[in-house]
Amino acid sequence: MSHCQPIEDLRSAILKLNLEQAQLLHCDLETLIEQLQALKPQHQPTVVKAHRVVQEVRHIEGVTYQLERVKCGKEGCKCTDAPIHGPYWYAYWRVNDRQKTRYIGKRFKTVNILERTKPQFSSVSTYRLPLKVVKQATEELVSTLC
Repeated sequence: MSHCQPIEDLRSAILKLNLEQAQLLHCDLETLIEQLQALKPQHQPTVVKAHRVVQEVRHIEGVTYQLERVKCGKEGCKCTDAPIHGPYWYAYWRVNDRQKTRYIGKRFKTVNILERTKPQFSSVSTYRLPLKVVKQATEELVSTLC
């Protein structure tokens, strides 16, 4: 018995209905369809690019957050046939007509896009000299003191 047999049996039974019975069945089917649609997830996964599948989307304060499954692109990885890594959260927003992206991770959290768009400068200099230069300067200083 094929998996389509119950549908074929149902179709045969429907063809035997009179108009009144068909109208009652129609109302019952509309109600059933509405109930099934209410149970269906709001967002069906969609393929954004060949290597990403979006599972969930959230819009918060001008930032779009997407939960995505991804392909890594490494040769021989098990994800070569389907995007299976993840799901991981990513944030997307625009600055001067350019799209910005930030990887968030496995757990959802919001990002402050103002921090992401400003250059990151601190008041204290973080410039470091190479170790070789520091050693040479130290040696020269020690030799002048002795």
